[in-house]
Amino acid sequence: MDDPLALVVEASAIHADRAPEYLMYRDYRDGRHRMDFASDGFRKSFGWALLQAQENLMPAIVSAHTNLLSIEAWTASESDAQDATDAGLQRLAELVHAESHTTGNAFTITWNRPGVTEPMAIFHRADQVIPFVNEEQPDVLDAAVKLWIDRDGFGRGAVYDAGHLYRFATKSKMAYQARRNDGTTAAPAYPDDRHAWQAYDAEGAPAVEAHSFGVVPVVWWKRDAISQFDPGRSVLVDAIPVQDELNKLIADAVVAGERIARPVRYVMDVAEELLKPRLVNGKLQPPTLPFDDTNTLLAMTAKGPAGQFPGPDATSIIALQQHAEQKLSRTTGIPSWLLNPTGGNVPSGTALRIMLTQLVSQAESFQRDATPSWKGQLELLGMSNPAIKWADPMPSSDEERLANAAEAKALGLPAEEWLRIGGWDPAARDESGVSLVDRVTAAQQAKVQDAVGALYAGNVGL
Repeated sequence: MDDPLALVVEASAIHADRAPEYLMYRDYRDGRHRMDFASDGFRKSFGWALLQAQENLMPAIVSAHTNLLSIEAWTASESDAQDATDAGLQRLAELVHAESHTTGNAFTITWNRPGVTEPMAIFHRADQVIPFVNEEQPDVLDAAVKLWIDRDGFGRGAVYDAGHLYRFATKSKMAYQARRNDGTTAAPAYPDDRHAWQAYDAEGAPAVEAHSFGVVPVVWWKRDAISQFDPGRSVLVDAIPVQDELNKLIADAVVAGERIARPVRYVMDVAEELLKPRLVNGKLQPPTLPFDDTNTLLAMTAKGPAGQFPGPDATSIIALQQHAEQKLSRTTGIPSWLLNPTGGNVPSGTALRIMLTQLVSQAESFQRDATPSWKGQLELLGMSNPAIKWADPMPSSDEERLANAAEAKALGLPAEEWLRIGGWDPAARDESGVSLVDRVTAAQQAKVQDAVGALYAGNVGL
């Protein structure tokens, strides 16, 4: 690479543009919402009450998508399958799928560990890696830059290409505050001036290090990208405005409740002399009424009794939350019972399939996009026979699977096919090493032989 430092500078500028959005999505998922309608004084007065009343619907949005994603098999090779288990790919997949749906993008960097022969894939968040796509082959990365702040407070940049790793660090420490005053996450501002960076050379971490992967050892997962060159799109894009609306409505309800939490009393038929100012030591004093100063008082000069206004009704907040759940369901296509499982009966069978059509379609689209990325990850780990097999995202009951298997069997499909439809593994073996499909086939043949024998015996008897 002619000028890896130029990529660090370019990546810093791209990071400044993209990272705040990525961090916002992660904040909303984790309950750190940007309440722009609230002043510092409002947060000080009502922040605790509002936090307790807040209902964060964002985790349910993310999990509604990721719960439909599961990889049943990684490779066609038994030895590679064990390697995939040893490498912790299932856990890695959970991290990648959660991040790629929360922010739209996720990355792994595969690298050789000191003293270990097998490379390891390390998960990275969307705001940590800037990919550079080949202009003629968009499925290939020309390079990728990782940006972070080390424990000593210096900015760090690592440039990966198809043959080398180039390490850089800022010349001075970065002034960075991880949390804003409102508790949301702030993105570090890496310098976009090449003179602020220098090559980083330390023991065990040289400024330039060669590798033998033959490709950029970075894998990029993205969801719902508008093109092969663009970053992905978060599932929270359309949900955040509804969450903001819910937060504002609840804030209004909390403020109203706080204002009338103390008794609001009224009294009528007040003596007129009590409502007139009095001259005391040559100065007019405002009228005082014989009531406790800690209570809010509304007084009128009219005939009538004394009384107290009713306090706030907590059911209004519950109604606001239910309204937001229904609106999110319409906006995102996620059935409302996934956002609130206790809100009603969960459908099953055909009704369930119809209601989950949009969600399942999105899951299948992500599977198609993610399969090449997972194959590339397996190849980086040295597995030569990647064969990604996704679990069916459309949930079905045991009764449905058995009915489908019986129908497939009645149609004359091979045992291997209807066993798989029924949820069994045709290749599963018993203690003697006989596969399930062989046992079923043998049993079917035995039944046919018994039937033929019985028919033959009956004919002879005639």
